[in-house]
Parts: sequence; structure tokens; C-alpha cells
Amino acid sequence: MLLQPLRSDQQIQDAISGYVPPELKDKIRTVTDNLEKVIAVNGDPVTHVAIKGDEIHYNLPHRPGNCRYYYPIQYARIRIQDKPMEVK
Repeated sequence: MLLQPLRSDQQIQDAISGYVPPELKDKIRTVTDNLEKVIAVNGDPVTHVAIKGDEIHYNLPHRPGNCRYYYPIQYARIRIQDKPMEVK
């Protein structure tokens, strides 16, 4: 499942006006309910995923160190694994 960004073309106007799209609550709920299945944010593989408010926090396994990254859930493209990964 791929959750698309919400209103990314309106990001500046939304930030100025404080507008929060009503569908954001559903996106946050979907990510929260499937937290252990989140495998990528904005196309990058991620590990140690957490939700803090309206942000998704994660590690990037291909980056050295133990640095945490975060991104607003509203504007993130989030991939959730639909099926269990096949072990070979």
C-alpha cells in the first residue's frame, strides 16, 4: 500500500493559513495501525519507525550513524508492506 502526500501543492498556503486537511487524521491512523509494516518514506527504506504527533520519525539504514529523521505525515509518501516478506 502506498499512501500519497496530501495537498503538497498547497503546502505553503496551508502553513500560512493553518489549514489541516480532514483526511490527515485517517492517514495518521492508517500509519499508526500499520507502524511495524512501514518499509519506506519518500522512496527511502526505513527502520525504527515511530509517530510523534503529525510527524513520522525513522532511521535510514543506508546512512552511517544512529541519526533519526522525521517528516510531516501529511506530505510524506509512505509505503506499507501489504504481504509478509518471503524468506529465502
